[in-house]
Amino acid sequence: MNRPVRILLLLQFLGGAILVAQRTFFPLYADGAGLSPTAIAFVNGGRQITGMLAALIGGYLADAIGRKWTYFAGNVAFLFSGLLFLSDSPTAVSVLWIASGFLFGLRTLGGQSYLVDAAESRRLGMTSALFTWGTTIGGATGTLLLGVLLDRSGYGPFASSLLSLAAVVLLLNALAMPRLRSGPRVDSRRHASYRSLLRRPDVLMLTALRFLPTFYWGMAIVLIPLLLVDLGGSTLTVAAYGTVSQVAASIAQILTGRFVDKRGPRVPSMVVLIGLVIAIVGTAVFAGNLVMVFAMSAVAASAAWSMSALVPVLVAISLPLEHRAKTLGWIHLWWNIGMVVGSSVGGALFEAGRALPFAVAGVLMVAAPFVAHRLTTGAPQGEAGV
Repeated sequence: MNRPVRILLLLQFLGGAILVAQRTFFPLYADGAGLSPTAIAFVNGGRQITGMLAALIGGYLADAIGRKWTYFAGNVAFLFSGLLFLSDSPTAVSVLWIASGFLFGLRTLGGQSYLVDAAESRRLGMTSALFTWGTTIGGATGTLLLGVLLDRSGYGPFASSLLSLAAVVLLLNALAMPRLRSGPRVDSRRHASYRSLLRRPDVLMLTALRFLPTFYWGMAIVLIPLLLVDLGGSTLTVAAYGTVSQVAASIAQILTGRFVDKRGPRVPSMVVLIGLVIAIVGTAVFAGNLVMVFAMSAVAASAAWSMSALVPVLVAISLPLEHRAKTLGWIHLWWNIGMVVGSSVGGALFEAGRALPFAVAGVLMVAAPFVAHRLTTGAPQGEAGV
C-alpha cells in the first residue's frame, strides 16, 4: 500500500471519528439550543440539499484544483460543525450545520476521487473497503470515546476535542498528503462535462447502482428501529441491532474487497446485490417477526455497505481518468437523492403497512443485479489504478 493511500486512510479514520460523533449528538444539542424537532428535521434536510449541490460542484473543483485540495476544503467542515457545539444561538447552530453539509459533500468527492487515482489496481477492492471503514470503524470508535467525554465533562470539552481533532486532520491533509501527479490534463477537462457524461450508458448504470441501494438505506435507517420496537423490541434490541449490523458490515466490506482484488468486481457485485434483494424482500415477508426482521436487516446493512465499497472500483474500471471526478460527483448527487426519497417514501408507506416500504424497495432492487452484470461485462478492465 503506497504512502498517499496510507495517509488517506488515516484521514478517513480520524474524520469518521469526528463526523459520526457530531452527527450522533447534534439532535440533542440542537434541542437544547431551542430548536424544535420539526426545525431539526428541516435543518437536516437543508444539510442534505447543500450536499447535493456540493456533489456537482465538487466534480469541477477536483479537476480544477486537484483531489487533495478538494478533500482539504471538505475537511474544513469539521471546524464548522465543531464550532456549533460552542454556540447557544439556534440560528448559528442551524447555519453552521447546513454549511458543513456542503463541505462534507466536497470531502466525499475529493476522498473518493483521490482513492481511485492513488490506489494500485490490484488492491483497489481492499483499499476501497478500508476507505469505507473510516466511517464504520472510525465512527464507532469516535462516538464511544467522545460520548464518554461528553457524558462526564459536557459540551465545552466535547467541542474542544472535536476542534482539536479537526485541526490535526487539516494539518495532515495539507502537509503529509501528497498531491497526485496523475490527473486530468487541462485540454481533456472540457470533454468531461456533465452533459457528455450523461450520454454514456456506463454512467447511467452507475447512477442506478448508487440510487437503488441508497433508496432502501434511506428508509431503513429510519424504519428498522421503529419496526423493531413495534414488534416488541426494547431500546437494548435497537442498540444490539446497530452494533451487530455495524460489525457485520465491516466484515462484509473486507471480504468483498478481498474478493474483488482476486476475481474482479463482477461476481462480488452480483453476490452483494442479489443478497440485498433477498434481505429486503425477506424483511417484507417476515415484517411481523422480530427475529427475522433483525436478521434480514443486518444482512441488508452488510450488503448496502459492501456496495458502497464497490462503487469506487466500478467507477475506476468503467471510466477513463479524466471522467472519474465528475462521475463520482454525479452519482454522489444521486446518493443524496436516494437518502431523501427513500426516507420520505418509506415513512409514508410505513403508515399504510409495516411490510409495504420494504416490498416496494425490494421490487425496485430487482433491477440492480442485471444492471451490475451489464456494467461489469462491458467495462474495460485495464484502467483501475494509476
